[in-house]
Amino acid sequence: MVNRSEYFLEFLPPVFAIYLVLISGLAGKFLVARIRPFIATHPKVDVKNSAPLIQNLVLSGATQVGILSSMSAAMISALAILRHGLYPAIFAPIIIFSIFVLLIYWIFAMDPDDLADKKFSRIPIRYSIACKVVLVVVNLILCLIIWLTTRQTA
Repeated sequence: MVNRSEYFLEFLPPVFAIYLVLISGLAGKFLVARIRPFIATHPKVDVKNSAPLIQNLVLSGATQVGILSSMSAAMISALAILRHGLYPAIFAPIIIFSIFVLLIYWIFAMDPDDLADKKFSRIPIRYSIACKVVLVVVNLILCLIIWLTTRQTA
């Protein structure tokens, strides 16, 4: 039988990753709220005209931090469940690493402010929201794999 504390510890990384994804939006709003007063009181006209660019840079940065943190936690969790040696656990790190590489490649191929600024042409959501949805889905699937593997080894 699986030790209860060991069982709950396996869920910690993906649950924490979901928390990081969700909190990165709040961090972005906080940073934008800090930038607006600075721009309003700054005497240079160029800075005032660049407010949307600066805000998008900050929001994109917050999203990128959330993505890196979330995917790192998911990879650690996926590697941790390998000890069960069951079929779904074997492919979890490979799939998560592949998604991670593709997501990072896609993000770094665009301009620094595009993640928060641009929307998909056919779906009216921003790139940053799509990244967060992918990360939450990846971590929920990871939770399901953890649950299945620990249930099968119990």
